[in-house]
Amino acid sequence: MKFQFHNEVGVVFPEIPQTYKEGELLFNRFRALIPHASNDSIIGEGGSGVIHLVRDELMDRIVALKLPHKSILRDPGARLDVINETRQAIELTHQNIVRIHDFHECAVNWGISMQYVRGKNIGEFRHDNATGTRRSGSRRAIVPYSVDRIAIWSPSFATR
Repeated sequence: MKFQFHNEVGVVFPEIPQTYKEGELLFNRFRALIPHASNDSIIGEGGSGVIHLVRDELMDRIVALKLPHKSILRDPGARLDVINETRQAIELTHQNIVRIHDFHECAVNWGISMQYVRGKNIGEFRHDNATGTRRSGSRRAIVPYSVDRIAIWSPSFATR
């Protein structure tokens, strides 16, 4: 698959290995991709939801699909808040920002589709020590980074 966004010109992503089996179809559009070594398609989790690796069957591309936790689904104002945030986030375009595609919903759930980017998330970076090796699973192992060290993550910040 050779799909690229306008801000990904010249960026080469490795092919996703054929180690995935197909799972549940979400919103009649997104097919969960499940590693053979796993039981689910979850690739991340935060305070507001769970992120799944899926194939957008309509657009024929691999994306991340964020679904809210059940406690968020029960909050009547949360859906409208997420719709408004999605509208605003769709307008953001920068090489260091994950691209938001759209808001999706069905009778029992809703979620946001977004660009899938392979690699470590910020939480994983914070758990790595200076040599790049992973410390023990304890939250106390979080490494604080200096401004100089994280400035290289954002070219616009590094030039200030």
